[in-house]
Amino acid sequence: MRSLATENELVESIELPFQSSEGREIMGLAIGNPNAPMAVYINVGIHAREWIGPASVMFAIDQLLLDVIETPSLFQKTRMYITPVSNPDGYEYTWTATSTNPSPRMWRKNRRKSSEKFVE
Repeated sequence: MRSLATENELVESIELPFQSSEGREIMGLAIGNPNAPMAVYINVGIHAREWIGPASVMFAIDQLLLDVIETPSLFQKTRMYITPVSNPDGYEYTWTATSTNPSPRMWRKNRRKSSEKFVE
């Protein structure tokens, strides 16, 4: 994402002011006019096992940036804020098989430690 920001003047890489429970940074992108009167927020990668969301939004960003070259007015009135992976710990965990957990692919949650108390 940082390379997108350095390659295109309409893209700004944003380091959000918090980290995941395992210390991973949560990154975002801002695309378009910083003074635009309208804003759109797209939050993706919430559920760890849903791999297609982050991949799709990165493809969509790439296509939007190609469209901006052909249609510069596309982002004059709108600023888009995109978080491609909102759950970086869970997302990373689904890609990492170990001897104790050979099949983490269907993990859905984040990796935050939880208590043994349940809400009824």
